[in-house]
Amino acid sequence: MTTHKSPAQSSVIITGLARNVARVIENEIGRLGKAFSGFKEVYFLVIESDSSDATCSKLESIARTVPNFTYISLGSLSKDIPDRIDRIAYCRNFAQNRIVEFENSVDYVCVADLDGVNSLLTQESIESCWTRDDWDVCTANQNGPYYDIYALRAEMWCTGNAWDERMQMVGKGIHPQRASKIAINSRQKVIPKDADWLSVDSAFGGLAIYTTKSFVSGKYSSRDSDGVTLCEHVPFHQSIQNTGGRIFINPRMINSEGNALSKFSKRLKYAFKYAFSWAFPKLFLRWMG
Repeated sequence: MTTHKSPAQSSVIITGLARNVARVIENEIGRLGKAFSGFKEVYFLVIESDSSDATCSKLESIARTVPNFTYISLGSLSKDIPDRIDRIAYCRNFAQNRIVEFENSVDYVCVADLDGVNSLLTQESIESCWTRDDWDVCTANQNGPYYDIYALRAEMWCTGNAWDERMQMVGKGIHPQRASKIAINSRQKVIPKDADWLSVDSAFGGLAIYTTKSFVSGKYSSRDSDGVTLCEHVPFHQSIQNTGGRIFINPRMINSEGNALSKFSKRLKYAFKYAFSWAFPKLFLRWMG
């Protein structure tokens, strides 16, 4: 069993990817810094690519004011790596390779989305991970329905690629909207904050905390053995499990409202998607994918 040093005795590096996040990035870095303020040392490593807004200038401004903040721009990758998930995996591996250099001086690695999803993150929710010692990876939960089925793999919940399941259903003649409801929406269940931790094969939910040892043992990929696109976190977590790592969803580590909407908003959104899927089925599948 891993024995975890307390946050007050530990250092953490927070890493994430940035693309067209000029509007929210300053707030995101500030919120993450506050949530991890109980740590002895906090470092940031942000990897930017393919932005068409003021993301880089915002990152440069943050680097001048936030201690231990580093960002690296990889420029335009879309020409050489046209698939979005392939680019994400490439950038995450780039970040990991940089973090490997600090393996012996950093205790934990936090991988965080930087697009506004971590709006409810607090110091209390982060430090709830340190109520147990049996984890190598601790991932976030939401107040509303758990949204990140793309990164999820768990027995009796989601054992395969839900997006691939949806495409197979559509190929058999099931309407795209119904296929999405069966393969994806039906799995977006609420995890109560006071529930027991959930042991999973993979999860993310916008934020995950890793022991540095487990993080550097992983390898991001965006393709399965058949070349089918899948979430980059799934192969990464599989490689961590292959070295004995244990992965959990911590119900108390709330980072956002999830995809919870008002009843009216849900109905309006459903009506729009239903009409759109009938009128433009091919575009609907591309949009949902």
